[in-house]
Amino acid sequence: MNILDAIYKWIVNTFYGWNTTGNVEVVDPVIKFTEEIEEKGYAYNDIKDWWERTWTTNNGTESIQEIYKKDEDGWTKMMIGYGDRVFYEEKVNET
Repeated sequence: MNILDAIYKWIVNTFYGWNTTGNVEVVDPVIKFTEEIEEKGYAYNDIKDWWERTWTTNNGTESIQEIYKKDEDGWTKMMIGYGDRVFYEEKVNET
């Protein structure tokens, strides 16, 4: 989880309960989704503004990047390889 997500989660979880009668934890779906993909081995690339993990062949001669990128339309999953070419792309649901 990047620092901005952590700060946002802390603010929401700290101040949301002031106007409620119980201890309610609000979990932002974006934060939940990024925590789940981080557990699967993805790391945030702040230069490219996406989450990525790299797959390599046994001998290390070829690699493929598996990417999750968020934009105004939601999350997109991409596979990049073979000369930095996107060879797979789909919209995904964060739930």
